[in-house]
Amino acid sequence: MNEGVKKGDKMICIQDFIRDHEILFEKGKTYSSEIDYTITDKHGNAQYGWNADVFERYFQKIA
Repeated sequence: MNEGVKKGDKMICIQDFIRDHEILFEKGKTYSSEIDYTITDKHGNAQYGWNADVFERYFQKIA
């Protein structure tokens, strides 16, 4: 889990994130956190379990 992700944070996806043959986060799009430790996907679902390595591979925080 990436404890650095807090409610209200915004991130840009830097690589497509695919789960179960579906792109949940698209490269170049901006996503936000509506709940601490989560990122809200393109369907409006909070996705948990971002460890630091995975987070850094797919997202970059926006100031």
